[in-house]
Amino acid sequence: EAPSEEGSSSDVKSEAEYLVRRYNFYLFPPSSNDVTREVTMNPSSVAFLNEHNMNFDMWTKQGIPFVTTNVAQELMKKYQAKLEKQQQQQQQLGKSGKASPDPRRRKVELNRAEDINFHARTMASLREWIDAATVPPAAAAAETHNDDDTSEGSSFLLPPCNSFLRRALYETIEAEYPSLILERGGPSAPNQIRVLRLSPEQKRRREDRVRRENWEDLVVNQIGFWRVFRALSNACRGITEVNSIALADNANFAAESDSTNSSSDGIASSEPYTIPAKRAVPIVVHNGLMDLLFVMTHFHSHTLPSTYEEAKALVHDYFPQLYDTKILSSECSGASIRNDSTVLSGLYEKVVIQDEENNMSKVLHFVDQPSENSGSAADQIHEAAYDAYMTGAVYVSLCKRILNGYSKFPESWGGPQVGSLAHLSAPNDDKITRALFGRNKIYLMLTLYTIDLESPLSDPLSRGMSPSNTFRVEGIDPSVTTRDIVRCLSNLDNETRVNFEIVWVNDCTFMVAAQHVPDNVGGGRGAVQQPLLLNDNENWEEAP
Repeated sequence: EAPSEEGSSSDVKSEAEYLVRRYNFYLFPPSSNDVTREVTMNPSSVAFLNEHNMNFDMWTKQGIPFVTTNVAQELMKKYQAKLEKQQQQQQQLGKSGKASPDPRRRKVELNRAEDINFHARTMASLREWIDAATVPPAAAAAETHNDDDTSEGSSFLLPPCNSFLRRALYETIEAEYPSLILERGGPSAPNQIRVLRLSPEQKRRREDRVRRENWEDLVVNQIGFWRVFRALSNACRGITEVNSIALADNANFAAESDSTNSSSDGIASSEPYTIPAKRAVPIVVHNGLMDLLFVMTHFHSHTLPSTYEEAKALVHDYFPQLYDTKILSSECSGASIRNDSTVLSGLYEKVVIQDEENNMSKVLHFVDQPSENSGSAADQIHEAAYDAYMTGAVYVSLCKRILNGYSKFPESWGGPQVGSLAHLSAPNDDKITRALFGRNKIYLMLTLYTIDLESPLSDPLSRGMSPSNTFRVEGIDPSVTTRDIVRCLSNLDNETRVNFEIVWVNDCTFMVAAQHVPDNVGGGRGAVQQPLLLNDNENWEEAP
């Protein structure tokens, strides 16, 4: 999301507009035996996905592969080692005109008469093809027409043979004709060697192609979606990874860094390093605990840490700026939001659609308009891209409602800023942002607690409750709702402003906490009752 206009830091009512791009990613485990994992599906899950138009054909046939961090790092390490070996061979060939043989590898010796004869005939035919380059141009053109010419020079396909004889041919040709390029015959000729005769320009063009294909195979077919996970984590941590194999835009990342990152022997080094980004980009979820744990088990490690504290630290390390719209609605918003249903689709209807209709303005605009066959909003619910859009829209709208109770941004947020996301410019340890918007707090269903990723050892009671004023009530008729309870308790005292927080344990048992609201706290429709905020920054003012 990107603001399209600027405004004054003293004007909370100014609102930016945001451009929205939605993405659906279909992920499917790679088929490699080294990194694959089982796919288990419950019949009810299949029915749910079918109901919401899941494209199983695209998922299984075109799904993007993914790996865990340690596998991705190992794949990149192998790729880098191969790249450096190729650079060493090219440098050696440029200095001596010959590639240096591997001293650890024993040279093949042919003893059988038929093997020796085959080797001699093949080398003779290769010499004839090489000599053809010296014949008059007209004759050469006629002869090379049948030699599978390409834009990368002419090629000659040696006769098929077993792997032992192919190795013997490799060694002989590399020793006698180091300027020739040898490669496998390809799918149509798996038991043959293809010999390429290239000019310097053709050789450079081929090296570029091979490097690009190898890099694309690594990032598309092997690492896959892990690179997106890595990019999201880096953005959330406020860093940019330079000289990264996985995050590069193209295969030329190593070539571009040759002049600045070289070892003492002149070999290019592409060790990645990080630099600070302009800003950290938060990750916004809705009731996202299970989503975050799912992400950890698919992109970090197949198993979660053994302790709860370690699991919290792991999530916080990858994503140090998280916002949960479930927390934003149930703990940080006004009573009209907090005491109503906080299901994502209901929140979207209440705080986005209705606000747009009442204010006659649209804050979020699609860069890519939904296709005609996308259906209505109701048809798109539970589609990943549309749920992500609803979560972002709810986040912006709830932040706007919360700030409506105040007339001025705190100085810790910097300036000038505009709109309901100005708090994202605040320092990571800003107390006002944390209290107002629930930064790094994750909703924990069916419990009295809220997960606090910034507190490694303990979690607070949810919704601002404290042990001293929280009570357990049992034996309630299951038909009684939260609204019924709040309405009943609110009638006990009409003179004092009190918020009642209700957390259900089961259908017949709930926990209730009373929270006194001072008269001097702003009453905006989204205002949060947090008196401590007024002392955190003397410039943090309420709206009259």
